[in-house]
Amino acid sequence: MSRTDKKISEEIKKRNDALKNKNNDGQAESKPLELTIDKGTIFGEKEMQRLLSKKDELVKQKTKDGRNQYQIEIQKLKDKLKAKSKEAKAQGFKSLKFKFSDLLNHVKKQEREGKFDRGAEEKNKNALRKKMLDKQDGSKRGGVHPGTKQDKSTSC
Repeated sequence: MSRTDKKISEEIKKRNDALKNKNNDGQAESKPLELTIDKGTIFGEKEMQRLLSKKDELVKQKTKDGRNQYQIEIQKLKDKLKAKSKEAKAQGFKSLKFKFSDLLNHVKKQEREGKFDRGAEEKNKNALRKKMLDKQDGSKRGGVHPGTKQDKSTSC
């Protein structure tokens, strides 16, 4: 739950408590407020997914200043995030920030979970994903090399 969601839920709790404590002189008690928030997309998520999908093509395109097109597009996205944060701050949301690192981590998490696919080298990636799922042993390393200590202990 983000900070703004927490603030909203705290405000709703305060209002609900105020409604419960308020005596309406014998009138029927009004129902407390309810709010359902569906988590939508993060600002810039679709654009980040599009850039990651086209990364191979964009990296090959060189520009006059020595950078590739992918670097330029990422910088444009970072600038948009900064502008959006500045706009939110001007509207009174002091603690609301749009960070590139949060956006990138969110998209990469979607990719790990299989909710987003870059589309590049699909057969190799799917084979690797299947291999990694088959060899999961709780550690961060991929698998066990044949002949190692752990391999001998599990095969017995």
